[in-house]
Amino acid sequence: MQMNNYVVAYNNVNLLVGNNTLDNTWLKKKRNILIKEKRKNNFYQIYKINMSISQYNSDRFISWLVENGAYVNSKSSWGRSSHPCYVSNETFDEEEFIGRGLIASRNILKNEKIIEISENLMFDKFEHNLEINSNGSDNYSDLAIKLLVELFKNKKSFWFPYIGILPEEYDLKLLFRWPLKELFFIKGSRLSKASDYLKKKLKAQYEMVNKEVFQRNRLLYPSKIFNYQNWEWSMSILLSRTISLQETKKVVLIPYIDLLNHNPFSSSFISYRKIPLSDSKEIVVYSDKNCNKFDQLYISYGQKSNLELLNLYGFIAERNPYDSVIIRISMSPKDIFFKEKKSFLFSNKKFFYNSYPIFLYKYPDEMIEFIKICLFNTNINDKNFNLNKIENYDYTKIIKSCIVTVIEKSLNSNYNDYENLRNIMLKENLLHISDNQKISIKYNALEKKILNRFLEQIKI
Repeated sequence: MQMNNYVVAYNNVNLLVGNNTLDNTWLKKKRNILIKEKRKNNFYQIYKINMSISQYNSDRFISWLVENGAYVNSKSSWGRSSHPCYVSNETFDEEEFIGRGLIASRNILKNEKIIEISENLMFDKFEHNLEINSNGSDNYSDLAIKLLVELFKNKKSFWFPYIGILPEEYDLKLLFRWPLKELFFIKGSRLSKASDYLKKKLKAQYEMVNKEVFQRNRLLYPSKIFNYQNWEWSMSILLSRTISLQETKKVVLIPYIDLLNHNPFSSSFISYRKIPLSDSKEIVVYSDKNCNKFDQLYISYGQKSNLELLNLYGFIAERNPYDSVIIRISMSPKDIFFKEKKSFLFSNKKFFYNSYPIFLYKYPDEMIEFIKICLFNTNINDKNFNLNKIENYDYTKIIKSCIVTVIEKSLNSNYNDYENLRNIMLKENLLHISDNQKISIKYNALEKKILNRFLEQIKI
């Protein structure tokens, strides 16, 4: 079905919507000129232009969905209720701006179908018989190559309206993309190590694909598009927006569904199923609860800690029941029974060093058991050795004292230094705190909260 063109006005700018032959390139050029001028009074004009571009892209995207069989009709029809949600270009969670999202346009019942997307709108590497030989690279590499190919096609691409609503370079705030100046408050922390690891992995992945695919045919893969900067952008899109379909065991991009934001408490589920009385399939999202009109709709991205959320999606959740602090415990090589204990642990498929997650309201019993073995000063291979008998008060007291000492040392060195330095610099007006640095400070505060809560539990 071909949608009729219609004109809408946003911030006194007329935009022709529903026609892919016209775009908002001139608006983007005007925005770039204003940004380069660096005038303070340009901020509001840039904001208005950004909102106009965003709304234009959203309307074009919705038209494209309708043309390709997605049910996003705001009006009810015979035997079918209206589509219960709409795209909002400005959504907030915990009073923070989180970009685009889906809002309920009417009251929604629990277990009601809220989104239905045809399988022909599922972005995976096998669609349209695209000849991509990534020489055995993983599914993410194949999808990244295809995303860049569609980006290169520009308006000729079937996916052009969808690519138009994907986050731009400056909107992607995944941890590994932070500039060096933004990493000040996470230097030496788990965040820093996780960021470095992912960045090195993506760089190695690009070098392999560049050597095996891009450099072999620069006419098909010109360096203007197929370069590391765009590779990082495409991988950021995939890491933060792909959906794993349980029925097919595939990782795919699904337009419109990927606009749903994360809530760790959401149990809305996605189903890939056959359409009744048809040979085709569709992807369906069901509501997990009753929703009122104008409520934001969510799904869960999985049981992820704030470290994972920040590294893969670029945000953290304050009310995250899966957030944790990792404590690494290692047996001392100076222990006179080190070899015996190491052998005993290996025989039980354990190592002499282990990492344990500490959550806000619980910690693993295995950690306490491992510390018992570390502290036990008897030959562990002795026939009379029984770990379950190590339950006397003295050992429990020693274990708790050991844990308290390590946690307090970590709190005093890793967290207070950053907080004191930040407060001094802010007081002297020596530091402007960016949004990313605010996130890192909040992350440290949440970790500190978990450790302090753990200390309260262990001291009881």
